[in-house]
Amino acid sequence: RLVKIKYNSDNNILYLTHKDNNTIIAADDDNNIQVWTIQDSKSILIKEFKAHFNIILKLLVLQNNYLITCSIDQNFKVWDNEYKCIKEIQLNEVINNIYQLGNGNLLVFLGNGLLKIYDINDYDKVKEINNVYCIGNDNIAELKDNRIMVYGHSLLIVNLKSMQIETTILTRNHIFSLCVLNERNILLGLDKGDIMLFRTKNYKIKNLKLFAHGLVITKIIKITEKT
Repeated sequence: RLVKIKYNSDNNILYLTHKDNNTIIAADDDNNIQVWTIQDSKSILIKEFKAHFNIILKLLVLQNNYLITCSIDQNFKVWDNEYKCIKEIQLNEVINNIYQLGNGNLLVFLGNGLLKIYDINDYDKVKEINNVYCIGNDNIAELKDNRIMVYGHSLLIVNLKSMQIETTILTRNHIFSLCVLNERNILLGLDKGDIMLFRTKNYKIKNLKLFAHGLVITKIIKITEKT
């Protein structure tokens, strides 16, 4: 179905996400959140509120359907299913990214390279790792054994159990995209058009120039195991 939603404002939409097939959430450049429900071929505005005092950088729907917003005002907020703010955390640093792990805990990447890990059941329980820079919104991949891969100017393997950076791999060019093929092989797309194969067993990189593009590889998607 195709549904046209008339945004109730003259502001530009900066970020858009969804809770389910029938709920759309938008953030505009006046720091407002609008929530829409889709019924048949009609859209109905069910909630509108000002979420922050500065530009909203990201919306994230959690596994329990709560909403997280973060902003240039250097804090992030947690909103319940009625869109009431139940938690506000001031960090006094630019928030580059927020990511939810499979176990529910939150990774908050700050501009100074500090990674803060929040317990989803108790936001006062926080662990920290230094020198983990994550610039893009999607530059994270969750691996097995409580490890994550963070990529950008370099490739980091971070062990969230030992709270240590296990491996740092430097590439000549910026990594723009990543695709996990299986537990052993990961493809990396670079800004010069190369695709690299990263092997998780020995942390080795192999350049696959046969598959190169002329310019930056912005996205790699796995369709099947071999495609």
